[in-house]
Parts: sequence; C-alpha cells; structure tokens
Amino acid sequence: MNIFILEDDLNQRQRIEKIIQQIIHNNRFKCKKLFITGKPDKLIKEIIEVGNHQIYFLDIEIKKYKTKGLEVAQTIRKKDPYGTIVFISTHSEFAPLTFSYKVSALDFIAKNQNDEDFSNRITSCLSFVEENKVKEIATDVFIFENNNKKFQIPFSEILYFETSPQPHRVFIVTKKQRLEFYSNLATIEKLDDRLYKSHKSFVVNLANISKIDKSCNILYFDNGESCFVSRRKLKNIIELVSISK
Repeated sequence: MNIFILEDDLNQRQRIEKIIQQIIHNNRFKCKKLFITGKPDKLIKEIIEVGNHQIYFLDIEIKKYKTKGLEVAQTIRKKDPYGTIVFISTHSEFAPLTFSYKVSALDFIAKNQNDEDFSNRITSCLSFVEENKVKEIATDVFIFENNNKKFQIPFSEILYFETSPQPHRVFIVTKKQRLEFYSNLATIEKLDDRLYKSHKSFVVNLANISKIDKSCNILYFDNGESCFVSRRKLKNIIELVSISK
C-alpha cells in the first residue's frame, strides 16, 4: 500500500501522520510508502505508480485556496485512475461540491472530530484499500513492475500496448488513460495468454477487440480506439478473438 497525504497545516499533518502510523501498526498493514506534504506539486511529482494499492488523503483548502484539493484530485485521477481518493477538511459544506469534480472519492472526513472517531474513519478507508488490493490480485489484474513504474490495472481495462518513439519504451493504452514506461513488446506479450502481438508495433488484449476490419487491417475496441494488425497475422487473430469471446 502507498499512502499520500496533502495537508498544509503542520499540526494537522503531524496528527494525521501519527494516527496513520498507529493504524498501520495495529492492523499490520503492509505500507511501502507514506508520503506527506503541504505542497500539491510535490505530491503530484511523487506519483510514479498506478493501481488500487494507492490511497490519497487530500485537504481541500490549501493556502487559503478553498478548492485546491479538489483540483489536485482531478490531476491525480488523470495520473492514477485506479487509486483511492479521500477528502479531509474542516469545511463540511464542501462535501456536496466534491461530487461535481467527478473524481470518485471514497469518503469525506471532517477534521474537527475527536481522535477516536477520526481514526476510525481513516481505518475504514485503509481497510477498504487493503481488502480491494488483495481481491484484485487474487482475481484478474495486470501487474507490471520495474525500477521506474508499477502498474496494477484490471485486465478488463487494457486495450493494447504500443511501441514508443523513445527507445526501449512502450505505451499501455487502457479505457481511461495512456501511460509510457520502460519495456518492450516481446516482454509484454509473454505476461499473459490474452496478449497477442498483432503487429510489429502493437500487442493487443484479445478480450477487448470489438471489431476487425479485414480490408484495412485494423482492430477496433469498444471505446473507439484502434490499432493495426499485420496481414500475415490477420487469420490467426480472427480465430483467437473468436475463441476469447
């Protein structure tokens, strides 16, 4: 589990960090990273992984800017569509506003409550991440990790992988985002039987192909994305897609 905290008030930072450390100890949660800062830019820069093993506790008002935390949440959601976002604020009137930012927050926790109630709410959020992480890993999730990146993405979200113009890099294209990381298509194809190298520049998730244009050698996916299939692999991929459906 990776835990990120954005809180610009020093006393509140220390309070939240102490409570979370105690929760981790008491519940024996495995926490790889606990990063806490009062600066939005530092938090965003620190996000190098993607997946439901990550949780973000965000103060809404930062340096008198009343909706900064909500804007940060939108940026986080673009970088990490699968992480869990929790808002923490003394302004309970902001709770309804969080829905309009469409960041799918798990909870809204008021700071101005006693430590026991505050701790219980945070425990509930961390337990959710821990249980969801274990469940996803036990079922159907694509996991890739190297020195620079770590992904934990539901396999059903993956459309295809594409070579990058940059040497030794590839893009992973999902239903929600496009990410670049160090790897190669030969390595990617070996990670799962549902992944197939359809073209010198593409490895596709067979389960998400919705249409095959035989005349133009193009594969289409449900969200409108497309990629190429080489002519010599067209017959084979038609058979494989038929089997995977």
